[in-house]
Amino acid sequence: MSVLWHNIRHFRREEWVHDPDLVEPDVVYLLDEQRAAHGEALPGVRYVIHVAWDRPGSHDAEDSSHYTTARPLATGVDYHAEVVRQAGGRRVVEPVPLVDLWLWAERFPWNGVGLYPGWNTPGLHCDLRRLGRDHPNLGKRWWRDGKAYKPFDEAMLRRLLGEKT
Repeated sequence: MSVLWHNIRHFRREEWVHDPDLVEPDVVYLLDEQRAAHGEALPGVRYVIHVAWDRPGSHDAEDSSHYTTARPLATGVDYHAEVVRQAGGRRVVEPVPLVDLWLWAERFPWNGVGLYPGWNTPGLHCDLRRLGRDHPNLGKRWWRDGKAYKPFDEAMLRRLLGEKT
């Protein structure tokens, strides 16, 4: 099954770089649903896709959900959110704070959620990975501190909340 792009309200096919045909349709549908709900709560919000399917070796994890080496379609998407407003006759673009984006994404049935505060515009990785023995209920949650993948911890929360560690 491929994505029925005429049913997608908030994204164009071209935004799903590098090859939208190699992305699990449920990932596209779920992110579109999430974006629609987010737009009702936060007018002017838009999601900017960084990558969905990607070539093996492009990410640090060998079994990245962006790859199609272990599965037929990519099950993950990296993105950030921003709000576009008009102010004084100018177009103003402001990033959605990472903590707000994360809390919004947790309202949706993503199996994996990663926070990336070190990106140029901080954002999320969300995926529909199959849940294994290690994560039978909640799925997997992590963050990247710029050097390593880490479980959620006090340092992550302090960074997201702008507190000194």
